[in-house]
Amino acid sequence: MKDSNTPTFLSLSDQLPLLLGKLRENNSREWYRSNKDAYETHVMKPLKSLAEALASHMVQIDSHISLKLSRPQRDTRFSANKSPYKTEAWFAYHRADPEWTGMPAYFFEVTPDRCRYGMGFYSAKPATMGIARTIIQQQQELFLSTIKKAEEKGFTVEGTNYKRPPVMPPEGTPEPIRNIYGKKNVYLCRVSEYEPHIFDSRLLDYLIGDFALVSALYHLFLDARTCARDSLKNPMSQPPFSR
Repeated sequence: MKDSNTPTFLSLSDQLPLLLGKLRENNSREWYRSNKDAYETHVMKPLKSLAEALASHMVQIDSHISLKLSRPQRDTRFSANKSPYKTEAWFAYHRADPEWTGMPAYFFEVTPDRCRYGMGFYSAKPATMGIARTIIQQQQELFLSTIKKAEEKGFTVEGTNYKRPPVMPPEGTPEPIRNIYGKKNVYLCRVSEYEPHIFDSRLLDYLIGDFALVSALYHLFLDARTCARDSLKNPMSQPPFSR
């Protein structure tokens, strides 16, 4: 049920790409201070409105999911890149966890040139990916049918590749599943240029439908993360999906 205090999403601002582009060209505290009101009005407020409107639908996928919204400021303490501000903005939905980068998440990101959204791992641990591959082998039909539907909607399977995969797939493994064996982490992503529907209320409906489409894989990845975490808490026990 939608909270009466949740803002109604109208649209992203068509000034959003322009402002992010100007920030990329003038990444300084002086520029940001001079343009902070415009940045808040055309970038952060519409993005937050979209994220909050979508949140009521995301809890139908996972009742324990929570929203994380990016901040403009970069943490430059341990980075060679000392630019003070991010030239992209994003929000994500995932379960609260101290090691949230290892949790499966839904995300939506805007940059000066395009937007992208999807679901998967930002930085999965090897144990999580190992269990995920096992579950995928056990649920091949579910995985393959979901991947096929997602690819028909414009999603691609992305992720950092191993130079040498630690485990080879069994003989006869379908190619979409073989692809997972070569990845350190995996996510589904759909990239969109700034077309008209990005800047009107239809965007919310697109995200609701596309995020629901890959929800079966979200729960598969979540099972893998849960099993990996439980096996670390009790090393003497075998994860239920171990080979």
